[in-house]
Amino acid sequence: MIALLACIWHAKGQALNDSASHESPARADVEKLIQTFGADVSVAFRTLDGTQELLIQADNPFRSSSAIKMAVMIELYAEAEAGELRLSDPLLVTSGSQKDAQAGEPHADAKDDPAYESIGKTLTLRELCEEMTARGSLRAERLLVEKLGAARIRNRLHELGADGVEFVGSLESDTTPAEGPGNTETAHDLMVLLWALAKGEAVSPDAAQEMIGMLARSIPYQGIAAGLPGSPDAAQGTAGFAENHQEAAIVYGPHSFVIVIVIRDVHDRAASIALSAQITHALAVPIW
Repeated sequence: MIALLACIWHAKGQALNDSASHESPARADVEKLIQTFGADVSVAFRTLDGTQELLIQADNPFRSSSAIKMAVMIELYAEAEAGELRLSDPLLVTSGSQKDAQAGEPHADAKDDPAYESIGKTLTLRELCEEMTARGSLRAERLLVEKLGAARIRNRLHELGADGVEFVGSLESDTTPAEGPGNTETAHDLMVLLWALAKGEAVSPDAAQEMIGMLARSIPYQGIAAGLPGSPDAAQGTAGFAENHQEAAIVYGPHSFVIVIVIRDVHDRAASIALSAQITHALAVPIW
């Protein structure tokens, strides 16, 4: 099974207790693949036992909200475990701010959102989290950010060591402005957050497994799955295409690892997927 993961646990300045990391012997092969493709690529890779890692342009920012969604999900489950809320609590799905107290007609550009048909109805916080994580609903993300509070989510990002995330705010529709401020993150940030989740250090192991299950039901990550030496059917993670091709996954196998790949300015989707597969294969073979 594959699911999203992160690289380093930084809470309270503590160093990761796994054995010392050594750079993957596949660096030269990965760099040659990137150079041949002629792309701007970030890679963040680390084995779950901490013995190998590879960071290539891993701190270069790109526009995305994947890390923010991870922080929202972790904050939600952490507050539930602390007794501050229940995942079964209902919340009205509105087209605007929850403070409006009633549902309204959404903007036309939001009608493709997975939660569109739920406007005017109530969903539980767990259901909203599923809509946000597994189905990519920006409306569900906005409602959860408002429920939990942007300040607490930013604090969660800081506590988990993802200080490279720029959280401007949740998107209001399924369209992203071409210009102006936006949420950004790095491959390293995403790895950090997901590492804490996969290790059961952000929340309890049971809660972590439930969240990983949501991630497993998200958008297909074709490149990583295709590049695995084992069965691609074992792959469960997340991916996205826009101006950047982003894939991230936890790979459970003979020697489990996490990998985050970001390919910027994608013009040929098939070629980008092929590069992601080749990078994954190069890193997996030495440890598989």
